[in-house]
Amino acid sequence: VKENVIRFGLHAVKNAGLHAVESIIEARKDKGKFTSLFDFCKRVDSRAVNKKVIESLIKVGAFDSFGHKRSALLSILDKAVEMAQDFQKDSLQGQLSFFDRKENSFDINIDKYIPDINEWPKEELLKFEKSLLGFYISGHPLEDYRGILDKYSTVNSEDILSLPEGSDVIIGGLISSLKKRVTRGDSQRMAIAVLEDLCSAIPVVFFPEIYQKKIHLILEGNIVFVKGKFTLRGEEQQVVASDVILASEAPFKFSTTAVIELDTSSDIESKVDSLVKIINKYKGDTPLKIVCREERGDVVLESAHRIGITEELLKEVKDKLDIEVRLH
Repeated sequence: VKENVIRFGLHAVKNAGLHAVESIIEARKDKGKFTSLFDFCKRVDSRAVNKKVIESLIKVGAFDSFGHKRSALLSILDKAVEMAQDFQKDSLQGQLSFFDRKENSFDINIDKYIPDINEWPKEELLKFEKSLLGFYISGHPLEDYRGILDKYSTVNSEDILSLPEGSDVIIGGLISSLKKRVTRGDSQRMAIAVLEDLCSAIPVVFFPEIYQKKIHLILEGNIVFVKGKFTLRGEEQQVVASDVILASEAPFKFSTTAVIELDTSSDIESKVDSLVKIINKYKGDTPLKIVCREERGDVVLESAHRIGITEELLKEVKDKLDIEVRLH
């Protein structure tokens, strides 16, 4: 990183071989900066810089300086390559004057070929960067989950390494890789994942019992919380999983208390009656506290109700009473 600019060797981009990089450098030295995707395609050697190479460069953001969305550039790649190849072919045949005019016309009107479409979802942008570069450039898929990871993880992938062996942990993160295995003897399916959080990463072992139960959740790319034990296998630290849930389910699974605030200044009896009817439909094990907002101060009531926290409960309380259920 230099002056807020990330400089990254092109040869490290997947599919960009040495000959492709040399062709790009030579074209850059010959006539200066590239001005558009078409300008790039017509100036590089198409035998070395093929469509697959250009597609990879688009996906990692190498052409972001042109000011267009990556999705839009990829959508016109076939057209740009086709026209560039026609230009190179005709140039070799000596028809320069005619095709120079064609080239300039295309460059002047380049924007009309680029559709006004939505950019790929953030998750897809980051997935392309990770698969083609080996790491993320424009963000991190867990950034939006920072709050929930901090709240419900008992440890992160760095601090876990200082725990005693056998410690119970809950750790959240992204399943960045997954290797499926079969056990010796009875050939049952299991898996070894790499769980990546915002600090580092740690291997997680899913033995057959938990893997068979939660196989639909143990997928590469899923953001999950793993409950298990921190163990050592030789010098390798790992977590042996006893349970796994999607990160979106964490507030419902890990919250120990639900709090509902009531404003006693207006129609309190009606609100309480409606609230009781709702929570009676969602019985469970989570304690419920009701905070009554009064002029002289808040009154906290320990409700005898135990509720089952679900997304449906939160939505119904919000929709019918305009009250947020806070989870702790």
